[in-house]
Amino acid sequence: MSNSQEWRQWKDRKLYELVNHFGDEEYELVSFSHHSKSDNNYLIFKCPKI
Repeated sequence: MSNSQEWRQWKDRKLYELVNHFGDEEYELVSFSHHSKSDNNYLIFKCPKI
C-alpha cells in the first residue's frame, strides 16, 4: 500500500480484518470517519518510520 491509495480488496471482508491486516504490517490507525449519507468509511493509517 502506498500513500493516498484506495485498497479495494477489503470490500469482501470485515472492517476489523482490514485494521488487523495493516496493524500486522506495523501501520497505525490514526483517524476514522463514517459518512452516513453515502455509508462510506474513511480510515487514515500512518506508516512506520524506516
